[in-house]
Amino acid sequence: MTDRDQEISAVLHRLAEREEIPDFVMPTAASAPKPRRGKRHWYRWSSLSIATAGAVLFAAGVGTYVSPDFAAQVRSWTGQTAQGANSHKENPSSNAQSSKETIQALFGMGNVDRGIERAMRGYAQKINASVTDQGITLEVIAILADPTRVFVSYQIKKEDGSLLDPKLIRKTLDKVIALTDDTNQRLTNGHGGGWDEKNMIGYLQFSVEEEQGPVPERMKLLIDVNKMGEVEGNWKLEVPFSVKEAMAATRISQVEKEYTTPQGLQIALRTVTEAPSATVLRLETKWDEAAKKRLAQYSRDMTGKTQNHDYAPFVPYQQYQLEYRILDKDGRDVAAYQQKDKFLEQGVLKEGRVSRDQYGHFIWNTAYVPFEGSGPFTFVLDAVHVAEPAALTIDFHPEKLLTEPKRVEYEGNGITVKSLQKQQGQTSQSTALELEMAFRDISAIEHVWWEITDQSGKSYPINGAAFDSVGEDSQGRKIVRMTLNVEEMEQIPQQLTLSLSAVTKRYADVQWSVDLPLK
Repeated sequence: MTDRDQEISAVLHRLAEREEIPDFVMPTAASAPKPRRGKRHWYRWSSLSIATAGAVLFAAGVGTYVSPDFAAQVRSWTGQTAQGANSHKENPSSNAQSSKETIQALFGMGNVDRGIERAMRGYAQKINASVTDQGITLEVIAILADPTRVFVSYQIKKEDGSLLDPKLIRKTLDKVIALTDDTNQRLTNGHGGGWDEKNMIGYLQFSVEEEQGPVPERMKLLIDVNKMGEVEGNWKLEVPFSVKEAMAATRISQVEKEYTTPQGLQIALRTVTEAPSATVLRLETKWDEAAKKRLAQYSRDMTGKTQNHDYAPFVPYQQYQLEYRILDKDGRDVAAYQQKDKFLEQGVLKEGRVSRDQYGHFIWNTAYVPFEGSGPFTFVLDAVHVAEPAALTIDFHPEKLLTEPKRVEYEGNGITVKSLQKQQGQTSQSTALELEMAFRDISAIEHVWWEITDQSGKSYPINGAAFDSVGEDSQGRKIVRMTLNVEEMEQIPQQLTLSLSAVTKRYADVQWSVDLPLK
């Protein structure tokens, strides 16, 4: 038995002797993560449609599975009888520490969220299934799952027991990693994951979409890898497991409440799923007929005015977002999505968005860490964010910007062109255009909606953007600094025109709340 196996066995043995495992205590609001300011984010746009990008995000999320009672399983792993398991009683703080140690032993210290910590009490399996080839062993350590997601930990070892980089199986393209049913039919379109660098543990995460049919009671984890780094071989594992008990522990409540915003967006809250590791809200959104007529005109107004002409036609239909909160019985936020003035999605584990058509009809499955606080809980819609055409042009002389920045007002929002200069350490054709914006009702501007041309009419590609959120001005407008990455500008022209074809606006003129049927 390796040192690692001894450590896991010892921790599991101690846990098996506890009579019960206490409820996981959620962090208080005071210890909740705060939105980070001043962090620069870079975005590079691709030609994926928004609907396609949403489907990809959903496929890379998390998924479905479970095992029998964890404490009973631990006793079977360590050979303890029921009598032996109850022979020692310890205080709750000791039990909580033991639960934490168990999580670390099976899943390391990496991407383990509070939902997994909660579900660890009854829905984790120590697997230790392995396959060896070319002196390299791939071992699945543990699986934790319920009907909302599957979380797998694994390690890669050499013959002497030393650990290899767990990212090896993620780097190679010559592999199959999937969940299947008993007949080997695929249940997933992809997987996500992560790793714990300190303990050299890798993670796999899966999502099983309801759109693919009912979740089967039995599934298999399939890993088939033919290359580890530069070493070719054959590492194939099939790990079966049952979802039956997890399904029994999961509650799906029908809500079926609907609302139409003043902008014509129809929103339906369909179901709420309570599983051991997550609470999932399922919503459906689409535009009413009057809104579709308005959006058709928006589409005509925007077509041909972005860097990729194929990108614009469906933007007004597809590029929108909801902003909402979940409140406990005392009116305190226990979860939030797209919260106003914060780059924060409180408690969100994953967002799944499935497109029904090209005209903005979506199914949303958003998973949260199980809500803390006391119910009843209430869903409150705060705003909707909608893409709309814009008609803004700014003429400026680059050499005058350092002493005379160009400032304009656009429908109550301020935009300042601050500088245009070559980027240090970049190619001679890479130029940074610095902007500062004071947003009143604008919540986002995609860099593909900007266009920059010189006095001769030549257009220069804008290939990415960075932004910093730096507070508010005296009018309460949100201040954002944006850097546009302008390419193919060998020499800085004497005069330039910056044009903006669209913006995303935030509308708070909504009034909708729904009582959630949660336990």
